[in-house]
This record gives sequence, structure tokens and C-alpha cells, in this order.
Amino acid sequence: RYFVSKALDVPSGSEVEYIDQLGLLEIDHKGFDNLGVNNENKFVAYNKSDTSVAVLVDKEELSNILSLEDGVVYDFDDADAKDQLNAITLKFDRTDFSKKSYLVIRGKYSQWIETVAEFTLTNIGNSFDDWVDQKDEASGNKWRQKNIRQGVSLNVYLKKNNEWEYVGSHHDAGSLAMKNLLMTLDLENDGSPHIEIKLESAYKIWEIDYVGLTDDWTDDLSIKQLDFASARDQNDQDVSMKIKSTDDIYQVQDNSGTFIELQAEGISDQPNTSLVLHGSGYYDHLREYEHKANPKFVTHINSTLGIQDVSRELYFYKTIMPFVFID
Repeated sequence: RYFVSKALDVPSGSEVEYIDQLGLLEIDHKGFDNLGVNNENKFVAYNKSDTSVAVLVDKEELSNILSLEDGVVYDFDDADAKDQLNAITLKFDRTDFSKKSYLVIRGKYSQWIETVAEFTLTNIGNSFDDWVDQKDEASGNKWRQKNIRQGVSLNVYLKKNNEWEYVGSHHDAGSLAMKNLLMTLDLENDGSPHIEIKLESAYKIWEIDYVGLTDDWTDDLSIKQLDFASARDQNDQDVSMKIKSTDDIYQVQDNSGTFIELQAEGISDQPNTSLVLHGSGYYDHLREYEHKANPKFVTHINSTLGIQDVSRELYFYKTIMPFVFID
């Protein structure tokens, strides 16, 4: 079988990919139908619950949309949420689930996030290189906390004793492909007949196709690392040694049309198995701006509702007021 790293095909002059290591995992679901990744970045196999149908509080028309995994998505597009992040509240029947269950979300970053990002970089202007250095030096935890605060992460809350309790967030969703994202929930009964969950995102930053609960799951999985029979780039050059291990020896992809074609061997034909391509590396944005940064914009984009405001106003007006778009 062949695996082409299409996600690494980038527009000329916009990004450079530095690929350090690539690998392929074969995961046996142990008879479960679905495979996902939990908030601790561990694989979990699970079955969907037949009774796991959420009723969306104040948005009942979305209940059918989110109860089916069919490509019809909700993208947190409530334009009236101006003093807070976009959010939806889901309600489940508590008697259907055990105390230790998973919240299952099939979701991803939206394509729109790239428009918001490009608009932001343009307003950073010739301070772009300093901005990149500042982000590179920031701790991962500081970066994640800012993403939670601004709704770049998908945040999960559970209502306990009539108060919203923060459970966790899904960070760094990566490529724009749909993923099964799981969040552990402690459903200790507080006397309420319902389980209430709130999902929070900045305006149109996330898309979700399905939301449900399951207590039918296992993380005791059989995971096998497969070998690549070959790894060749667009020029038919062997790059297998460059991607074999994490060693700071990079396969560089700096133009549109560059790719790595991988051929794996030893793949099982057994049912209820999944193949997961994983890797490590980084990428650089390539931008050269001559205009100065827009200081009002930079100040606002770093505020709690900065991403929310910019995304909403940009979507409706294609410009930010009172912030001036710099051509």
C-alpha cells in the first residue's frame, strides 16, 4: 500500500516544511468499531452509544446535525456572541452512562482559521520575524493557556452542582482532516437527571460533525510499528534515512508539488484495524512585509476576545473596524 504525504504539499513561497521522522502504526481495535485520540494523546477504541443523542439547549435544531456523523457540521457561527466566546450546551440522559465515560467529538479546525491567521500576519507587518522569535521562545504551556483563553482550542465544561467546571481542551488539531477526539468525563452523580456539557470555541474556528457519549471503550490496544519498504520524494530520490528517526536530519519541502511517497509492508487485512501515520518536525512561514505593524490590531488580537472579534468581523465585513487592514 502507498501513503502520499499530501498534507505536506504547500504553496510555493508560503511555508517550508522540515520533516524529521515519519512512522506508520497498525492498531487493533480489539473488536471495537471506532478509534480516536483522548485528551492525553492516547489511542482509545470505542463503540458509539445508541442512546447517545444530545439535546442542544437553546439550539434544538442542531441536535439532529450533531447526532449523525455525516459531514454536516456546526462551526460556532453565532454572530450575536459578542461579549463571550461562542458556545453550545448539550444535555444527555444520565441513566444511560456509567461514571467513567468519554465525550466523543468528531471535529477539526475550520478552513476559515487560515484566513484569520493570514489576516493577522499581514497586520503584524515588518515585525513578523520578531513575533515568530517571541512565539518560539514561549513555553508550550503558556501557548496552550492562551489558546484556551481565546477559544483557539476547543474547550469542554461539565455542569456540576449548577456550576460549570472546566474539564479540558483539545489543542493543536493539526491538519484540516476530521478526527475522533475523546475527553474523559467524571460523571459522579450530583443529583441531576441530566449530564450537561458545554463546548466553547472562538467564532468559526472549529467545526464539529458529531458529538456523543460512550462508556463502551478500551485503551488496552495492540499497537504495531510497521516498516516502510520505500520512501521516495518527487524526484524519485530515496529519503528513507532522513525520516527514519528523530535526529534533526530533515527532509525539506519548500515548494508546491513536493511530496514523499511511502510504501509500507506487513499490513494486516484483519477487520477492526486502523493505520495511523505519525511524525515529527516543524514548519516556517515565509513572509516579507515592508509595512509597519498595526499596533491597535496587535493589542486587540492578543486580548481574550481578540480572535473571536477578528474572525467574526472579518467574515462579515472582510475588514476590521476600527482596525485598518494594511494591503
